[in-house]
Amino acid sequence: MEENAMENRRKSNRTCCSLDTAFSLGNETFKGRIENMSNYGAVVLASEPIHISEGNTIRLSIACDGKQDILDAEVVWSDDNAFGAKFIKNQTTTG
Repeated sequence: MEENAMENRRKSNRTCCSLDTAFSLGNETFKGRIENMSNYGAVVLASEPIHISEGNTIRLSIACDGKQDILDAEVVWSDDNAFGAKFIKNQTTTG
């Protein structure tokens, strides 16, 4: 029931995927995999255990269909090996 409540609050449907990614926090870069995403955010599984505090801003690198997007996002939840992040508005992507 709790999962349905979360889905009802989302602005956009999530798409399941398995995209390799890199994300940086400060001067450190980590590897991971995007499990699902929407136009507003993503769930990322980290390759190594990491806990990122809610409210931290990360830079997320997403490669898809031959183009590389680098997006800033705010961590909204985190546990030892995964986190959810919402994309920060008004960003441009590269192609």
